[in-house]
Amino acid sequence: MDKTEPGRVGAYGRVLPGFTEDDIIGSPYAVVEYVVNEDIGGDEALQEFRKKLSDRGIKLMLDLVPNHMAVDSDWMKDEEKKEYFVRKPSSGSDFNPHEFMADGTAHGKDPYCGAWPDTAQLNYFNPELRKAMTEVLVKLASSCDGLRVDMAMLILNKCHNQCWGPVLAANGWSTPQDEFWGDAIKAMRRKHPDMVLMAEVYWGLDSELIELGFDATYDKALYDTTLSRHLDNLRGYIDSKSEAFLAHSTHFVENHDEPRAVAEFGGKMNANCAAALQFALPGIRLQFHGQWAGVSKTLDVHLRRHAQEPPDEKNEKYVPPWSDHRRWLPSNRFFHDQFPSADVFSFLPCKVLQTAQFHSR
Repeated sequence: MDKTEPGRVGAYGRVLPGFTEDDIIGSPYAVVEYVVNEDIGGDEALQEFRKKLSDRGIKLMLDLVPNHMAVDSDWMKDEEKKEYFVRKPSSGSDFNPHEFMADGTAHGKDPYCGAWPDTAQLNYFNPELRKAMTEVLVKLASSCDGLRVDMAMLILNKCHNQCWGPVLAANGWSTPQDEFWGDAIKAMRRKHPDMVLMAEVYWGLDSELIELGFDATYDKALYDTTLSRHLDNLRGYIDSKSEAFLAHSTHFVENHDEPRAVAEFGGKMNANCAAALQFALPGIRLQFHGQWAGVSKTLDVHLRRHAQEPPDEKNEKYVPPWSDHRRWLPSNRFFHDQFPSADVFSFLPCKVLQTAQFHSR
């Protein structure tokens, strides 16, 4: 469907004029199997890559997409694993037909948007599925130093119920007593105690995931508050959070789900100021491909290429003092817990930086 759905194909043309069918590679969030494609060297090449990064003082973080698999995944093809997925009940007709495939398997979704038609929804009320996904988590942890967990809050029992409660109940599944993440993270840490887990999370559920064992969570509220361009709101938000909360947060001004910061914040200087503010805080800094170059054109994850932009030497002069991870981040850590000196940002004449200076006193 990535090559035929009119909405997606139209979007490709807007972000990459002149794209061809060969450019369309499908969503990386519709996973077929958790192995490295042999076309790029397989699992052995990944370990070689990890070693080269380690030699340069850089840690490797991979993605885990726990809520769903691709519609053509290996598990979908295995009849014995049919119950790994949420399935349409055989009785009852009051279920949304657009949420299910022809064979009755549900598409992945969250409570607030439609189904993702290239995905198959996993059933986290099934103990066998929980066991299998714990094994996936442990396996991935052996191949990297950290994991970004896509839409991690969807696996919470209450969110799974919100999405699929009536369907699961109709099929005889009941809510487990324990949370998947609590059990799975404990199992993973028995073998990989230093693994860093970063959760993509929304809807104010960040603290719950920290309590279940995650090291850091997306601070989407800070992003939204920064985007409001209201200094008092920014100062109020930061002052309302403890340093412990901020130290377990992931700060960003753009990612693959959000517009480019240059476009969203109204220019490169504004985008750089917003990033300087957020990256002055304790926690993890999430830096998106092309951000330091001031790229303004969208990168569509379904495409293997993105539109080229001429380099901006002026922007690159502004960015290095606060983009260079080696100045702030010890090589053996993902996190930083010290506020940098305010004079690091003296070259950024933006009033919003008063917030960072105010909080660092």
